[in-house]
Amino acid sequence: MDRSFDHASKRRFYKDFRILTLGWSDGASFMPNDFSLIHSKKSKINGVSGNIDKRNSGYKRLEESLQTAPEQIPAMVACVCLQGYVLPTY
Repeated sequence: MDRSFDHASKRRFYKDFRILTLGWSDGASFMPNDFSLIHSKKSKINGVSGNIDKRNSGYKRLEESLQTAPEQIPAMVACVCLQGYVLPTY
């Protein structure tokens, strides 16, 4: 996980996730269309047992969080296109 300094509570560091957001912007506003949480520590996540049900959405979200951002982008673009959005090409 990412280590970030918390200025509000004056704790030294805390662990968190990064978020990758795919969206549309006109320069003044931003409309998110899809997001993904990214876990920066790829080795082992605490609290995950080996007998977890691999069919549920929690496991799929966990599996997705272990991918890197460049690995997640094609699936995010495909998901947005399936929803009916047309992504602009320049």
